[in-house]
Amino acid sequence: MAKLTRQDIKRILQKDFQEYMDRDERFRATKGPEDTTWEPGRKAWVESKILGIYTDHLARCDNSLATLWAKDLLERNGLEAEPESEEFQVLCRELIKWMYHRDQLLHRRDRGDYSEDPTHSFAHAANPPEETQAIQEGESHESARLSDVIERYREDRKAGDNWKEKSEKEIMGSLSLFLEIVGDQPVNRIDAAMVRDFKDIIQKLPPDLRKQQKQLGKTARELAQMESAGGTLAARTVNKHLGRVKAVLGFAENEGFIARNPAKGMAIRVKTRADKDRDSFTPEDLEALFGTPEYRGDRHKHPYQFWMPVLGLFTGARLTELAQLHLEDIRQESGVWVLDLNDNTEDKELKNATSERLIPLHPLIAEYLDLPGYVDTVKQRKNTRQLFPELTKGAGGCGKNVTRWFGQYRDRLGIVGKKSFHSFRHTFAAQLQAHGVDMPLIKDALGHSRDGVTSRYTGSNTAQKLYEEAILKLDFGVDLSHLAGCRFAGPGARKTNGPVTP
Repeated sequence: MAKLTRQDIKRILQKDFQEYMDRDERFRATKGPEDTTWEPGRKAWVESKILGIYTDHLARCDNSLATLWAKDLLERNGLEAEPESEEFQVLCRELIKWMYHRDQLLHRRDRGDYSEDPTHSFAHAANPPEETQAIQEGESHESARLSDVIERYREDRKAGDNWKEKSEKEIMGSLSLFLEIVGDQPVNRIDAAMVRDFKDIIQKLPPDLRKQQKQLGKTARELAQMESAGGTLAARTVNKHLGRVKAVLGFAENEGFIARNPAKGMAIRVKTRADKDRDSFTPEDLEALFGTPEYRGDRHKHPYQFWMPVLGLFTGARLTELAQLHLEDIRQESGVWVLDLNDNTEDKELKNATSERLIPLHPLIAEYLDLPGYVDTVKQRKNTRQLFPELTKGAGGCGKNVTRWFGQYRDRLGIVGKKSFHSFRHTFAAQLQAHGVDMPLIKDALGHSRDGVTSRYTGSNTAQKLYEEAILKLDFGVDLSHLAGCRFAGPGARKTNGPVTP
């Protein structure tokens, strides 16, 4: 962070004071008439506070009253100063004057007295006339409109290769909705009340908002006032929108467009955790899933229908991570067969940076079902780089057909509960936990960050260690020996008479 200078003191005090008084005036403009019988007491309290606290500290040259506020102000503006430094002590003393002028002006406003302008006097005291004029006339961050900040945010994210095509579309959809509701105004005028208004409105919006806007010709505000036959946005969808707004306003704060992020802490409380939304599969579920005529009678139409559930169960990988695999992503790392989950090409996307990882393959995958051998077969027979060339990429990535197929497959078997393809991931994690695998290893396997650490592996957690201390402990208690007889298994698949129950 930058060191505090005298020029910084002038700048941040003037800016903070003006923003505070602007917020107060906006509140007064909207709160409506009220009983003023308390005015004499208010007057005595204000005068006592000014004379009894502020003037006392100023007269005794005691700056302690403003120490905590000064530290907070520095943090919000990306500045630092030693508490013993002259600059920090000057800032504290000026803040006490700030409070003195603030309460004077608030008291005058309480009486409806706008005949004087202490705000102007304060600005004049903090800055020489020529400097104040330069701030008012010059191009400044404060003049940036919301649309400009959003565009700068998009350019910044794309420049850092932090956005994929799908992510950009979803995030910009949320930000365009925010822009529509709050209006394209200077970003430093957006306060918590406006963000709260945005939150209240989107909670009443239909899931197919854009479709209904196009059909009915209504704004988001207008649709929020209408009853929707299709229900309203789910709480987590609302929180996604709020999170994206918080991110762009956090960018605005970091870039100096605003002093504080007004979206901080804005969210809807959700009763259940996201990772509890889907249940794990029971042993009975797994028996049903892998005991159908498709598996026992080799009746799968496409290779992905054979491989995807098996890979989901034994790797814990996400559906989209598996559906977009390339042939070269099945390889050996220090003698261990692994899935290399990456986004090294334009047709692949990962959820976040920690999703890039190596997952060792269980012996049932690498040996009994001979996935490496199946990969060689695809290389020889088809001109493709994809493991599952029948899965083409669409708006939802490569996994849309898998989601539809698996949902129908599950429903046909009568599997109940909140269970989807993602339940394989939960089942995988639950098995590792049940067998006493250390949580850092489980997080590495799942692609979860460890206290903010982003890397393929941390410390000594190599693919070999993950294989020996985690993957080999998987035991679902289900006989899968019949899978080796399917035509989509590799040519070296071990067709045994005895049960295989990893």
